[in-house]
This record gives sequence, structure tokens and C-alpha cells, in this order.
Amino acid sequence: MGEYRYLWPLPDQYEETTEQIQRYHPGGLHPVHIDERYSSAVGQYRVLHKLGYGSYSHVWFGQTLASPNSRGVVLKLIASQCTGKTNEVEINTYLASRSKEDFGFRNFLFCHDTFQLHGPNGVHNVIVTEPAISLANLPSLGVELDEREVVRQMFHGLSFLHRHGVVHRDLHLGNIAVEFPFLRTSGVNEIMKASRHPICHPCVLSTAVSHPASLPAYLVEKAKFCERFAPLMREEASSIVVKLLDFGCAFRPGTNDVLAAEQGGPCFFLEGTGMCSCPPPS
Repeated sequence: MGEYRYLWPLPDQYEETTEQIQRYHPGGLHPVHIDERYSSAVGQYRVLHKLGYGSYSHVWFGQTLASPNSRGVVLKLIASQCTGKTNEVEINTYLASRSKEDFGFRNFLFCHDTFQLHGPNGVHNVIVTEPAISLANLPSLGVELDEREVVRQMFHGLSFLHRHGVVHRDLHLGNIAVEFPFLRTSGVNEIMKASRHPICHPCVLSTAVSHPASLPAYLVEKAKFCERFAPLMREEASSIVVKLLDFGCAFRPGTNDVLAAEQGGPCFFLEGTGMCSCPPPS
């Protein structure tokens, strides 16, 4: 792949707010642009803003289309190199099919839809969930939560997972989210107004590349709506719902899923407690 240069700002400034453009290649991330529309068997979605990115995915705020009440959703697009190598889609779908009355059901990030997106970099799994805010982001916003309540709800979520035979294996602050009441009551326009217009940085290649279609026309900075809503989050800190998310390393012991044979050691459940012991991912 060729060498990259940027119109503005310089690369060392650039990569603080966006992912590296070198991650867009066959097997890598799908090039996403604002206002793109995606369709699945059960819904249609419009991309509105970028929320963030991880090691093998990027995450976007969007809205549902072709429904009486359009609502905000989160679209997680996973790098195509992961397709068929994790259980994330299957486990999200499996957990979402459990009874909503089940104890701890509300403490995992509910999956509304999953589908596959065929693009220039391969086949990408897309997971559509409800909006929530990562626990790791809250300290910098001055949002203080009752730590005992957070831990209590986290264990409710773990109990739900373990009762249904799911081991998370990658639980850390970035994979624990918080739903505030305003996320359920605010409309898409209100959230977008708080985040302001997406800041897009065009990128230009200084040399020819073999897969120009793999690249986006621009990279989008992460939305800053968390900063705008920080005062409201502080007001609603006593009314949160803790959500477990990101099942990219998860598996179901005793099944034929793709990670069960690779989990690296014995895994056992403590009967009657909802607790599980399993080696962490390597």
C-alpha cells in the first residue's frame, strides 16, 4: 500500500481523534461515509456520526429508517478479517432472544439487529445496538457514579450471561457501558444537535495504491456529544443501567462455536452462584 499524506492536520495531530487510514485495506475496516444507508432483513439505517473505534472495528451513531418512530442506534462495523473467526454476532443474537423478564437481561447491551455488509475490503459483520456510554469515558467528564451500584449491576449482567452458558473473557472498563435516562428519551435530532456537525478530514495519497476503493474519501473525528451532555449525566447519575458489551472474545463452553476449542484451558461454572472461572484471552 502506498504512502499517505494528509491535507490537514498533520498526522501526529490527526491520529489522536481518528483511526489510522492504514487500517483500510482488504481484510480491514469498511470505508464508511456520513449519510450512507444500510439495509438488513429487518431494518434500514442511516449513518450520522462516528462514536469511536477499537482494535478490529469502528462504531457509528445512526438512526432507523422506514419505521413510524425513527430512533437512535449504534452501528458497530467489524473488520472483515474477523468474519467467521469470532462468535460476536451469534452470541449477541442468542442473548437478545432470551426473555426480557430474565434477571440481568437489562444489564447487557441489547442487540436490535445483525447483518453482513459486502464492501471493497471484504464481508463485514454489522451489529446494531441501543446507545450507551462507556464507563471508561465518565471520569474525564466529571461524572461520579455509585461504585457499589455499578458493581452490583455488573454482576447481574454476568449472572445473566453465565446462566445462559456465555463466558465474556474480556471484561474491562471499556466493555462496560452505562445507559442514562436521557438516552432513552432524547430524539435523534437532539443528540445530533449536541454533538454538532461531523468534522471530516480528507486524505490524499502521495503514491498510487493497488486498492484505492479500500480507502474512505475522508476520516471523521469522534463525536463529542458526551461532553455536551455531561451536566445531564451528572444529574441522572443515580438512575443508570449498567450494560455489558463487546462479545468478540466470548464463547459458549460445550458448543461447537469457533472459540470454544481455543479458549486455552479449563472453564467451569460454580453451580448456584452464576459465577464462572475461565482463563483470560491471550
